[in-house]
Amino acid sequence: MVWLTFVTTTFSLWTLLLPAVHARVCGNETGTTTGGITVWSQEDADAKLDGCTTLVRVLNIGHNYTGDFALRGVTNLTRGLRSASRKWWDNPDEAEEGVPGLTSISAPDLLETGSYFGVTLMNATGLKSVSFEKLRKAHVVELKFGSGDGKMSFPALETITGYLRILGNYSSISAPKLATIGDFTGNSLFYTSYYDGLKVNTQGSPLDLKFPSLWNTSRVAVAGTIANLSFSALRRVEDLTINAELPLSVNLWPLESAENIYLSGNLTDYNVTSLQDVTGLLTIQSDLSLDCGPGEETWLRMHPEDASSMSFSGYFCPKGTKKPFPGKQLGLGLGIGIPVLLIVAAVIWRHRRDSKKGIAMKNHLPDYETEMETRRTGGGEVLPEYAPPRDRQSTDGASTVSGLGNMARPTERPPGYEDAHAQEGRLVAQNHVGQEPPN
Repeated sequence: MVWLTFVTTTFSLWTLLLPAVHARVCGNETGTTTGGITVWSQEDADAKLDGCTTLVRVLNIGHNYTGDFALRGVTNLTRGLRSASRKWWDNPDEAEEGVPGLTSISAPDLLETGSYFGVTLMNATGLKSVSFEKLRKAHVVELKFGSGDGKMSFPALETITGYLRILGNYSSISAPKLATIGDFTGNSLFYTSYYDGLKVNTQGSPLDLKFPSLWNTSRVAVAGTIANLSFSALRRVEDLTINAELPLSVNLWPLESAENIYLSGNLTDYNVTSLQDVTGLLTIQSDLSLDCGPGEETWLRMHPEDASSMSFSGYFCPKGTKKPFPGKQLGLGLGIGIPVLLIVAAVIWRHRRDSKKGIAMKNHLPDYETEMETRRTGGGEVLPEYAPPRDRQSTDGASTVSGLGNMARPTERPPGYEDAHAQEGRLVAQNHVGQEPPN
């Protein structure tokens, strides 16, 4: 029995001491931690980091790295992990920026990253998967994906001392235990208070963005193709900005306190009833039709002094009715509007044509016989008083007057005219002779 107890105790002590025996700090072999280590392939990474549990230099992924990258065995990166960023003090062998050939990255043993770069993967345009299964604490997490659907998983992450910034196209982002963003108290070459908090800008796939444990952060800025949004533990924030490209219902519950809140984009609905104190601005500006009443009621509950004012000191919500982006409505409008427009244009053209014809008919000159008959009967313009011409060959001042018939008809007669005229005269005379006198 004593022997069995001795064996059990020895085995337990060996199990506790084994990790310490195999733990190894890498990167300080020359007595300095200035600069970084660059890996160009998975084989190169395995060789340079063999046996390391803590790396005290920046770990750089070279620009020509292709395929998947797995960081095995390393539990602590004191200066962080990042993608290539041209030749710099920590990366003298790098000439390019970004790692377009990197498709996925995983760190199954990593527990913590330090206060320089944290996890910074910029311009990794082919990156589709990021998985840090055991990472609990990071200085910053900054990821920029390419055009493919990206998946990001941090199942154990609890604290980010700097900021979380995610840009690109994602189908899922998972950080269920993340509680604090922006709790930095040390020194960092790249840290600025401007980047405190959470910033997500996604383009492409509709994204369900949920941070169920996040309660401690100063700023939240979310934009892009967000399908669903939830911060179910967040009660206080300095600035909250949401800009929705897809139709989105925003529920700020259980948020109670903020300095400034900006809600904009394609908002279908909103819930701000949990707010107790907004010291700056509450802006609700939707591109869709939206009722401003609930926001106004919430604002007046927080600021009753504005009830008697013509305008609110910090609440802004346009009340004009807005319409959604024209989809079917646009097609229907064009289908009906264009034919109607053509009909109206045809009616106007025809009216103008008929008007021109009417004017032309009104101004048309009558023929000669019509004009003469009109003037003879007293209509139209009055002819000037006739003065007969005088014969230029007259020597005694007398004038030879031409008959009016000569002015109305040509002086030359057609052949046979004189004979026909004489015959007509004889017939008239005979008729007068043969008539009986009246009784």
